[in-house]
Amino acid sequence: MAIFESTAFGKLSKSFGNLTTYEVRGKQVVRGKSKMRRDAQSPAQLEQRARMKAMRQLASRLAAVIREGFPGETGTEKQNCFIQQNIDLVQVDGDYRTRIDLTQLQFSSGETAAPDVTAVIDRQAGTLAFTQTAQPLRPSMPEDDRVFGALVMVGKEPRCRAYPLLLRGESGTTEVTLPTDIKDERLIAYAFTMGATGKKAGATVCCAAE
Repeated sequence: MAIFESTAFGKLSKSFGNLTTYEVRGKQVVRGKSKMRRDAQSPAQLEQRARMKAMRQLASRLAAVIREGFPGETGTEKQNCFIQQNIDLVQVDGDYRTRIDLTQLQFSSGETAAPDVTAVIDRQAGTLAFTQTAQPLRPSMPEDDRVFGALVMVGKEPRCRAYPLLLRGESGTTEVTLPTDIKDERLIAYAFTMGATGKKAGATVCCAAE
């Protein structure tokens, strides 16, 4: 930016090529226009766009589970938390195609510990059984935390189901029926907790994966 006095320009407020001139407090000001492209196409930017696109699509398809594991007032807020928590899982190749290790997904985020849960997927019986063990009462393990199970069905487009289980301070098995329309999809089961007030969550654990 430059400030000058010139009778050649007079009192102008116009653009000339890469320059813009206008009057400020009785003086002419010349400012160069930015050369930065709004739609830049550097490899790093294209990679980040591919990563964000993949996570937005995944968040939309897994919304039924995401809304149980992240604090927030709206579904959009919860999905944004999911994206932020999992964005580093997205791998992008040289052609900007993406790959995500779904067994590492986090459907919750917070300071409390993950629940002690295992799961058994039985396709022949058409059931999914979550078995949890009560955890000792500690600041990181509130006994009244609600435990949730989740099933992600990985096919052409991932889909999911969420299941309420027992409280963190309880032991037992919760058996649910697998969706009847499952065919060649890969099944992955998870568990996570949400505080009794809905404001504090913990880590997610992958309980079983085919």
